[in-house]
Amino acid sequence: TDLQVFVIDDGSDEPVGKIISPSARVTIVRHPSNLGKGKALQRGFKELLSRGYTHMIAMDGDGQHLSSEIPILVARSEKSPWDLVIGNRKLTSVTVPGSTKFGRMFSNFWVTYETNVKIADSQCGFRVYPLFQVQNMKFWTKGFDFEIEILIRLLWKGVKIQEEEIDVHYPLPKDRVSHFNKFWDNVKLTTLNAFFAVVSLLRSNREPKKAALAVGIGVAVGCTPLFGFHTAIISIISILFRLNAVWLFIGTQISIPPLVPAIIFASVAISRHLIPARFPFDWFLGSLVLGPALGITLGLITYFISKALQKPKTVAWTGKSRGGKFGNIFLKNMTIKFGVRPIYFLLYFIVAYFYITSPKARRSGNEYWRTIRPNVNWFQRQILVYGQIYVFAQIMVDRVYQSASPTPRFLAKPHNLENITEPMNSKKGLIMVTAHVGGWDLSTALLKGHGAPGEILTVQYESPEMSLSKIKEKTDNEHIKTLHINTESLPIMTIREWLSQGKLLGLMGDRPFGNQFELVPFFGKLAVFDCSPFRIAAACQVPLIFTFGFKAKGNNYDFFATTPRIYDYDPALPKTPQAFEWTAEYAKVLESFMIRYPKQWANFYPFWSTIPSF
Repeated sequence: TDLQVFVIDDGSDEPVGKIISPSARVTIVRHPSNLGKGKALQRGFKELLSRGYTHMIAMDGDGQHLSSEIPILVARSEKSPWDLVIGNRKLTSVTVPGSTKFGRMFSNFWVTYETNVKIADSQCGFRVYPLFQVQNMKFWTKGFDFEIEILIRLLWKGVKIQEEEIDVHYPLPKDRVSHFNKFWDNVKLTTLNAFFAVVSLLRSNREPKKAALAVGIGVAVGCTPLFGFHTAIISIISILFRLNAVWLFIGTQISIPPLVPAIIFASVAISRHLIPARFPFDWFLGSLVLGPALGITLGLITYFISKALQKPKTVAWTGKSRGGKFGNIFLKNMTIKFGVRPIYFLLYFIVAYFYITSPKARRSGNEYWRTIRPNVNWFQRQILVYGQIYVFAQIMVDRVYQSASPTPRFLAKPHNLENITEPMNSKKGLIMVTAHVGGWDLSTALLKGHGAPGEILTVQYESPEMSLSKIKEKTDNEHIKTLHINTESLPIMTIREWLSQGKLLGLMGDRPFGNQFELVPFFGKLAVFDCSPFRIAAACQVPLIFTFGFKAKGNNYDFFATTPRIYDYDPALPKTPQAFEWTAEYAKVLESFMIRYPKQWANFYPFWSTIPSF
């Protein structure tokens, strides 16, 4: 192959560097001491991510895996780039140890039990890892058990598995080299699988039907007079039938002390109705009728409640505002009447409420700060998340306050505005690429007094309540008019016509439209960025610049414009390697601004772990 090769020398007695010479294609990374196979693979992840690679092909160093099989796995990975690709070894050779065949079968059973996904070869180390899927994961294991840990956790994360049948080489026992300790490493694998099995019973099968079934069975068990054994019984049921242990336990709580007398009375009454003669175990007999009846009833109630509370999974921002219509109208009117200063004070309490009640925003904020400030502890990170939301809320208030005024209430300080005015004076169209950071639309709207053009067509995701054009109550001549289009598909014909007239177009580059995106380095990790602005610029042959607006001190906003650039390539091609370079350049510029204005990041969804949908 022509792929780059990274050799992880995990403390070998004879350094690999003495055997293989590093070159432009071969990189050797050495651990001074042996840390384990898991640590070696994690070092590989780190090294490749730091260099901007998107995938890592892992091969064992014992000669078992054949490099001639690499193109097979690569081809499968190219078809399914977000999936983990695993080699399915052909264990037909007479030299394959029986323990290897049994180990694979045993491991496959536990993987299926713990994830409800069937894997043909869960132990194979010949894999293609999608680095975007693993870059935010922290691992517990460091030895041979690592490959099982990462497989299980990727499956729990929802990552799909692709398998390709591959040939392998197993030398005769006398020529075989292995550091696998058959006792201790098997103990570690068994312990890990036992732990994952328990966790899987607590986290899986939580959909309404399975939850209702588990609650119903738990209620039936809880009605029996087998006190002291309920937990043991539901544990066995959970293990045998793969039912959620938490819901089973909740069901058994029907036998709490205040309800026990009623359960006993009802069970005895049912038993004596069925068998008029006194029966020595009438409580137990009645519970066999009462338990299923209550189980069905409470199970159905659980199902309908779970169904009603079930929400569609959305990881990216939807454009919907928080706080309700009344709350937004109240804040808007208060801001217009009293100005921003009193509202800034109220925001301390509003943002605290938002922080507590918005787990998605909190999780995305934590991911953001873990990425840009990896050495900050948990408590410090929560303060940063709060501060990030607070600054975002301030900018929203500023937008509302300015939108109600025919004259500027804030000042925009332009930096390199001539990079916009000069192309526009030459009657050429211009594409401005920005991001969901700071206060771009507000700072842009205030630039008219500095000689900027009067209209900008912008295509972006936005909250309808927070759009300048939506909130604005009257037209004025003091601000740039921003014509917003909130859509998931770019209106190409409108854009072409606008640019051909020599007008200004604003596009967001941090959230992809459709399948026009690139996976590029951003703060040391991979992130998805939209490459369609560059393709449009190349197709229309108009200059493109990066522009950003940020809230500064007081009533000031900073506006930045980079040097215009012409992008040239064949627009007929579905993809171009240049698109990666262009998008990576944009991400690098955005990163430099976020280092300067870290709290003005406004992507409130897991930016480094959200796969684009199209």
